[in-house]
Amino acid sequence: MLDEDGNQVLYTSGAMAGKPKYQIKHIRKRENLNLYIWQHPRNTQERVQNRNTIALAEKIRFEREQEFLEDREGYQLKKHGTGKGPKGMYGRFKKVVTAAFDEDLIKKHPCKGIAIKWDRNSFSKEILSPDEIKKLMATRYKGENTEMQRAFIFCLFTGIRWCDVKLLTYANVDPMTKTLRFQQKKVRNISSRSWVTTPLTDDMLALVGEPTTSDRSTEPIFKIGPYVSCNQQLKKWVAEAGIRKKISWHCSRHSFAVNLLSNGASIKTVADLMGHSSITMTEKYLHVVDSLKQDAIHSLGSISYAIP
Repeated sequence: MLDEDGNQVLYTSGAMAGKPKYQIKHIRKRENLNLYIWQHPRNTQERVQNRNTIALAEKIRFEREQEFLEDREGYQLKKHGTGKGPKGMYGRFKKVVTAAFDEDLIKKHPCKGIAIKWDRNSFSKEILSPDEIKKLMATRYKGENTEMQRAFIFCLFTGIRWCDVKLLTYANVDPMTKTLRFQQKKVRNISSRSWVTTPLTDDMLALVGEPTTSDRSTEPIFKIGPYVSCNQQLKKWVAEAGIRKKISWHCSRHSFAVNLLSNGASIKTVADLMGHSSITMTEKYLHVVDSLKQDAIHSLGSISYAIP
């Protein structure tokens, strides 16, 4: 049988009877990379080509695994073998060169005066605009998962992560004050700002619905499956809506922040609703808003009026 996270559970017999033994059930997805190798390489060139192709396939596999973990938990992982990317590579290289310079192995320090600059606020994730969100909510199709859809819509309008929406129970919602209060799983033990309180509209309360049992503390609001299956169902929904964007579950959080800022909310307000410990973490979204404003202006077209 499977537990709520999609893991396979086996129950033992004898002295261990009744105690569950977990086996991870992997949900696999095949992707055609259009990479080919020589089945029987005949020379050095073909053997080198095989090694390069396999190395490229491994790199792509690692990137896919990283995207999966980042989308599921919101973590930013280190790049494979590069620490923090180019900056990390340069830092380690500079240490080696400095050691060689200090030991008089080289006469001139080649890294002197050289520094790496990068934009801390760069942002490349896809965003769902308010019109695209309306289009998505209006899309119906055969075999859709309405429970997943309810949960994703709730994330779009509250900015919470998948790992948090899955754990929400009716005890997290106060219908009298129309608020949602929960503790963020990602920063539960490392931040004093781990608790978030979010106002709920009547529409959002209707989306939450009423509990079916008397125990509000244990009944989940959204009975959704494992992250992988939710993300696959989400991609199907987005495609059915005709939205040509690479949307993962975590994009709901990004969309929430950008849409709030675009509608005039202050960065402090957005930071509080997102559960950020400081506005520095929220500032990256301002660049997206500025870009959207520029796109809106350019969409007006050129001016053909000739000054008399």
